[in-house]
Amino acid sequence: MTPNLISAQHTAKAILINLSIYSEVKGKEISRFRISRDSLKRASNRKALRESFVTDVIDHLAQLNWSCVDRGTMASNNELAFIQTPKIEAWPRLGVSRVLKLVRMKRPLDEVECAIDEDYEDRYPEQEDDVLALED
Repeated sequence: MTPNLISAQHTAKAILINLSIYSEVKGKEISRFRISRDSLKRASNRKALRESFVTDVIDHLAQLNWSCVDRGTMASNNELAFIQTPKIEAWPRLGVSRVLKLVRMKRPLDEVECAIDEDYEDRYPEQEDDVLALED
């Protein structure tokens, strides 16, 4: 008999049921989590995951107030990360008015970017090595 392929909507619900059980076992509310693509595959009863299915699961979790962290920022393409949307909505909103003078300087691009680098290094000296490592 062919296994039932669980829909994206019901996969999203199954993930949240799993989260609820996990939360009960740990004895605390969980407002964020990571899930591997392998776990997503197993929760949906599938042998392969299409990107469109993953997107649909993300969309259904969004309808249930869970926001996906941009996968481009994850250390691994094999994982997805989610956080409760109301937790994000409580974060401070960051406008850019404080840096407009800096980024809109009437100077050649290399001078503007140099000024940004200098200001960044002044404000985040402990991260200078990390930023340089990314450039290699």
